[in-house]
Amino acid sequence: MEINLNQLSVVYVIYNDFHILKKTISSTIEANPLEIIIVDNSPKASNIAEISSCEKIKYFHTGKNLGYAGGANYGFNLISPNTNWVTIMNADAFFDSDYYDSINSALNKVDGKYKIGSIGSKLLKYDFEKMVKTKIIDSAGIKIFSSGRAIDRGQHEKDTGQYDKDEIVDGICGALVSYNVDIIKKINNGSYIFDEKFHAYKEDIDIAISLKKNGYDSFYVGNVVAHHGRGLGRIKKWPVTSFIKSLKKQSPYLKTLSRSNHWYMVFKHRNFIFKDHLSLYKFSFRTMLEIIFLLFFDYKILKKSISRFWKLSNSK
Repeated sequence: MEINLNQLSVVYVIYNDFHILKKTISSTIEANPLEIIIVDNSPKASNIAEISSCEKIKYFHTGKNLGYAGGANYGFNLISPNTNWVTIMNADAFFDSDYYDSINSALNKVDGKYKIGSIGSKLLKYDFEKMVKTKIIDSAGIKIFSSGRAIDRGQHEKDTGQYDKDEIVDGICGALVSYNVDIIKKINNGSYIFDEKFHAYKEDIDIAISLKKNGYDSFYVGNVVAHHGRGLGRIKKWPVTSFIKSLKKQSPYLKTLSRSNHWYMVFKHRNFIFKDHLSLYKFSFRTMLEIIFLLFFDYKILKKSISRFWKLSNSK
């Protein structure tokens, strides 16, 4: 199994970050995929001529914010019929031009051993203010715990080679992930990648679980590095005051979206996640603590999160 660049489509989903895309898209152009589709959810259309005259770039302004999930699906429905693999990525993610060659080298070593539905590499944080690469890990694949909690492995850790091993993981970070088109169509009835109920946040975890449920693997390539411009700060777990301060930096909308999406994701896959009484206990205990915390420190967010979760879990 290989990713043939002549059969690979790249889909960018952007929202008010066209200025970042102008700085990062060159690496994708140099990789020379079959096509590069830009789905722009921004209120105003951007001038694609500012990026490149590359004829493989196809720009689509949606005219409304479809969310990351909706934007990715919009692009997925535009890919060439010759596409076997599709890469979904953020504007602030980029890689070296030999990225796919290195991915293929890793795939050749495990050919036939796994049923791979998604592929990704190590993501290191990039500082766009200073325009420098860092050695701080953004994601080394997704880890999903029995409680339903999911994290990006190694996030905020210094990269010392602790995640250099190529291996099967629970999922791949949605900032830069490649999906097998045939497999995605098989498990999602052919028309979408991400469940659009999520809008943004947790949609990559949702599809990761869907792949696992259907017997497909997420393959993490540890010795290949890409970069992502997500925040550089380390979130301290103790004391509690530092955790509260980090929460206050998020907008109410994002806090509501993140929590309600997590609860909905667990609800949606409850029969898969809760394999025993212990996993259900872990989820219940963590959720109870979270609700108690929000009751004291962010009641409005709790109320909005519960309301949105109720709507998600009762909608078709």
